[in-house]
Formats: sequence, C-alpha cells, structure tokens
Amino acid sequence: MTDSIQPQAHYSVFQPLVELANGKCFGYEALLSCSSGASPERLFQTARQSGRLYELDTTAMRGAVFAYFAEVSQAQHAPYLFLNVFPSTLLHPGFCALLEEMLAAHPACCQRIVLEINERGDRGRQDVGHSASRAKNSRLARIRLFDRA
Repeated sequence: MTDSIQPQAHYSVFQPLVELANGKCFGYEALLSCSSGASPERLFQTARQSGRLYELDTTAMRGAVFAYFAEVSQAQHAPYLFLNVFPSTLLHPGFCALLEEMLAAHPACCQRIVLEINERGDRGRQDVGHSASRAKNSRLARIRLFDRA
C-alpha cells in the first residue's frame, strides 16, 4: 500500500461544483484518485500511519494545481479550484513555500483557489487559524479557508 503514496501512483480528478439556482459551474473540487484502485481514505490513512501525511497531501495539492491550471484559463472568470487540506499541512513550516511555488508557476492561481480544511484532527482551531493567517499574509491574500469539521 505504501507504493500507492508515491506521486506517480495517484492523480487528480475534478468534480464540477454547480450553483443550483442557475445551473452554472462555479468551480471544481480536486479529488485524489489512485491507479491501484485504493480509496483516498485508505491512502491518507496509510500516509498518516507512516509519517508521510504532509508529503501525500502536498503532492496531491501540487498535482491538482498544475493539472488544473494547465487546462483552465487563468482569467478572472475561470472557475475556482477547491483543494482539500489537512490542518497539519497548513501548520507545516514548508506550507507557505509550497504556496509560493505554485504562485510562481501560475501567477493567477491564488485568486482562483479555495482551500478547504477537511478535518481538525488533533490540532485546535486557534492553531489552524494562526497558520491560515500566516498563509494569507504572504502574497496569497485571496486564498479562502473553510472549516468542514
């Protein structure tokens, strides 16, 4: 199963998000898929158990951003890209550098990305809020965060 954590073993699929009132697509949620058929839940569980959750989460995020913005116009009217992120990833010291890397490759992407905190885990809301503030205080001021927990 740990081979499934390797970057070449997984890819992103994009689920359209549609406004029910008018039927228009306003964004896409990036979902992780694996060539071995392993479920995303199993992949993340294995990554967490092997101490590689940050690696899998950021590799999936990077892959989704690069795949999406390679295909989608970066104009202001381009649909939003919704990315799920673990609180521990937000709190990792290297996370802001990852965001900067993505911004350098796709300058308009920060205006079109929505980060969704997919669970609180063992971190408190205040710690996640601090990390979110740190990310927003970088050049990525338009990234928005939603807490699904």
